Amino acid sequence: MQAPTQTQINSEITELKRLQPLIPPQTAFGDSNWDKIDAEIETLECNLSDMDINNRTDANEGDDPDAEFEWSYDVGSAARAALEWKSGEEGVEKPSDGWQCLVGVKPKFNFRGLGIKEATAMIHAAEAMEVKPSKPAAKSKRKNKKGK
Repeated sequence: MQAPTQTQINSEITELKRLQPLIPPQTAFGDSNWDKIDAEIETLECNLSDMDINNRTDANEGDDPDAEFEWSYDVGSAARAALEWKSGEEGVEKPSDGWQCLVGVKPKFNFRGLGIKEATAMIHAAEAMEVKPSKPAAKSKRKNKKGK
């Protein structure tokens, strides 16, 4: 595959920015979709190199609790995939193609306009308030006034 032109890269950045508010802020596992998209955008806009991405990414998937990285392993992987597309690697789809399937997936709340911290706080607050269904009450063996 031939590397995309700067016009195509700019179009991809625009598409990623358009898609971001249309998808849920987090995956079902609590990982941030929005952080991944931000990393893809930054990789394309700022011409990040593989070394730049590696320096920001926790390559050990959080195994070292004392290490501090700007990006989680998953976020770094998204940035690396954007770099591979930009470099024209064979078989790598545009970053926005991977997000299309999440457009229209509705979270419980509208997170548009919220930062990831605010959206996360909303999710945690809702989970804390969620009432678990109780066991059905046992049927009474008492007869009603009519003897039934």
